[in-house]
Amino acid sequence: MILNSFVTVYQVNIGRLAVTDSEAAAASASNARLEEIIYLDAYTAEARIKWNGNNASSYEIYRLNADGTRTLIMETPNTAYYIPNLVRNDDQADVTVEVVPVNANGVRGESSRFTIDWLYENGDTEKLSDVTVPVNICPLAEVTGYSAQNDGEPAWKAIDGTSENGSKWCATNARSGWMTIKLDQPRTIKRIRIEHAEYGGEAQDMNTIAFSVQYKSGNNWVTVYSTNSNSSDVTDELITPVTAQEWRLYISNSGSSAWGAIRIYEWQMFETTERNRTDIVLMKFASAKNNKGASDTFSLTNAPTGSTVRLYLRDANGNYTQIASKEAQSSTVSFTGLDYGSDAGRVFYTVQEGKQEESIKLSTAFDAEPGAVKYSINVVQPANGSVAASATSATAGTTVKLTATPAEGYTLDYFTLDGERINGDTFIMPARNVEVSAVFTANAYSITVVQPANGTVSASATSATAGTTIELTATPAEGYTLDYFTLDGERINGHTFSMPARNVEVSAVFTANAYSITVVQPAGGTVTASKLSAFFGEAVELTAVPDEGYELSHYVVNGAANNGGTFTMPARDVIVTAVFTKVAEPSVNLALNATIYYSNKKYPDYAKNGPQHAFDGKMSDLEADKWHASGINGWVAFDIHTPVANPILKIYHAGSAGENSNLNTSSWDVYILNERYLTEEAYFNMDRSTQNRVCQIAWFWKRIHVTTGNTADISVDHIDMPEARRLFKINMRKTNQTGYPYYLNVYEIEMYAGN
Repeated sequence: MILNSFVTVYQVNIGRLAVTDSEAAAASASNARLEEIIYLDAYTAEARIKWNGNNASSYEIYRLNADGTRTLIMETPNTAYYIPNLVRNDDQADVTVEVVPVNANGVRGESSRFTIDWLYENGDTEKLSDVTVPVNICPLAEVTGYSAQNDGEPAWKAIDGTSENGSKWCATNARSGWMTIKLDQPRTIKRIRIEHAEYGGEAQDMNTIAFSVQYKSGNNWVTVYSTNSNSSDVTDELITPVTAQEWRLYISNSGSSAWGAIRIYEWQMFETTERNRTDIVLMKFASAKNNKGASDTFSLTNAPTGSTVRLYLRDANGNYTQIASKEAQSSTVSFTGLDYGSDAGRVFYTVQEGKQEESIKLSTAFDAEPGAVKYSINVVQPANGSVAASATSATAGTTVKLTATPAEGYTLDYFTLDGERINGDTFIMPARNVEVSAVFTANAYSITVVQPANGTVSASATSATAGTTIELTATPAEGYTLDYFTLDGERINGHTFSMPARNVEVSAVFTANAYSITVVQPAGGTVTASKLSAFFGEAVELTAVPDEGYELSHYVVNGAANNGGTFTMPARDVIVTAVFTKVAEPSVNLALNATIYYSNKKYPDYAKNGPQHAFDGKMSDLEADKWHASGINGWVAFDIHTPVANPILKIYHAGSAGENSNLNTSSWDVYILNERYLTEEAYFNMDRSTQNRVCQIAWFWKRIHVTTGNTADISVDHIDMPEARRLFKINMRKTNQTGYPYYLNVYEIEMYAGN
């Protein structure tokens, strides 16, 4: 490492990042237990739990549900945990908690469970979770102006939705002032709430005395609420509904304290008339006693002074009747002279403070009057499950709870009391001995058919009870065969299965069929296929090689003509062949007596050996009826007088006249004028000397055909040239195949109109 000399402060960190083979010890948890529980209502509690742990880096805490699933409550590295909101599901009588240890490698170990014998049943209270809180819409607003504010206590804190931690708008030394807000949109306001200094824990004489709440109409502020004599910590008032977007809180007297200042902890506005419900007083602070006659009692401690406590009884239909109410002069409120009746039951209570709504109804139990008669409860065990009652005997009016445990594959349908169906899992004990039981029904589990690729599947039913035989049917797509059926992703043997006690998914696997390809060789050429077997839908390529003098007419696939070089494999074996036809001989030689413009060879006797002999239609004289010269690359430019497209070039070589075939021309090239530089019309309008020069300059010409390796005595070339031309240049590049001194021996050059 090299450091510049002027660097005086630096730090170097050296470490290692690696993946090692170390294994963490197995984790375990044991002796999970409840330390303390506080019931908030019949469905919710706060709980403190502990357990013993070993080798765990963390512990997952779960609540077990009735269907066997788990709900994660929290994960903690400690061996104790406070659960602030432990919920009992409506379909469970008790709550089971499971602690699962997790080691350093994330592997879960042996868990520990315990069950809380829940003290309350459904209906013993209303639900805290059902309580709706009115929505304060001021946090949706922006502050548009204010008379004054402290740096750390700005006006916007009056509409931030909380008064905790001293959150307030404060303007020191201000006896009067104002702030304005603009809502996100015009809203209809029905209730206002102002939290003053005392609500935030300050002195009562700091409460705002005189203020008004106003809305803007045009350019004017209109008052919807005003007071000059407030002393309370909270102002909570219903107003005549007003729809507006801009609002002002105007303070004309901020309080009587010598420490004058505006102190507004919260300015809240609501679009509904409902107020917050009063906080509950826990059920552990309530007690009731059922005495002889109308001398029953109720007591509630920790009640807010000045609040109203109300008592209710509930009938068998769930209707409540208020039986008493009293204002709390102190934290303990006692009622006497009540009459609960002779039977055991529950008395419900609420608490209400100021202008808030009543709290939810909680309850406490009372026993039957002394000397009350108890009646027997006989449990008759049904088929496909078991039943238990919360008591073996009870006085009339007592609430008895029934619990059912279905056998695997069954579900509780209903409980019975003396053979009659009852609603729910509780009943009020009548003044007689009773029999209780239950009816269980077999679960019908769903059968979901997952349609696979390359076919369809159906099942004999969409749902079935455990043990039912289900039949599966498969319809393969064309070119496919059923391989096997699946049940929940696993292969099954055959096409039936016995329904398990769960929902299932069924499907199938289809495999593609391979079909054979037989090639029948025809006359006039050969045919090959790119493969000898193929799956349905695959592309198969055919290749045809015509014999000399033949050309491909078409392919034949299973007796049907195919004009392309490929076919798509059907779902069956195929036979392929081809039809070749003789190449029709062209009838008119357009090159006969062609005009020679120029050739590059020097001839001792041009009249005897020049290129004109290749266009005279004669081949009888081996010495005089051929184009003959020494060397290679002999070329000639010639005009056939009639424009032709896609011409057929036919050349008669040495062997065609009876000479040694080794003297046949091996390679040649065919050219036409490159009309980017010179058109045929322009060429024919030139003088002869200029035409000769053009013939010798290569870039005026465009090569359109190449033949190499010829051995035939008579060669036939089909030249791909869609544009019609009459002026050609042919270069005999390699004039024989002997390996000896080269001689050009071309008896005739013919050209015919092509297709």
